[in-house]
Amino acid sequence: MGQTRNSHQYNTFLFQMTISTAHEIVHLFTGYLTGREQNASPGVPNVSGTSDDAGFVFEVQALGGIVAFYSDPQDPDNPHQAGIAYIFPDARDSTSGKRIPQRYIEDFVAGHSVPVNAGFLEWLLGVDTLAVIQVS
Repeated sequence: MGQTRNSHQYNTFLFQMTISTAHEIVHLFTGYLTGREQNASPGVPNVSGTSDDAGFVFEVQALGGIVAFYSDPQDPDNPHQAGIAYIFPDARDSTSGKRIPQRYIEDFVAGHSVPVNAGFLEWLLGVDTLAVIQVS
């Protein structure tokens, strides 16, 4: 059975919520483990362009980059849409990202084996991700 636009949007939303929830849970655990109540996550490795954000460190370690979603102004559901998923090697404003293929999102949501960690970014962008992570 083929995928419809609505099922693509739904799966993109599930992907977005999974990444966003995991990002925030990392903040929760980091705060619990360090005993600090700050929003930032001091004492963790830094991702270029951020201020010690443990959630971004998690995304870089787990997916090989930072995932962000941008609305599609041509989408008839705009602004009520999940958006288009992109991955960026770091959080600097000048960094170029790459659109995450819908097939990756569909496989991720379905629980199929998908590339993760640095291999995902290398597969998607063809770059070395080891240079992205900096220890502060």
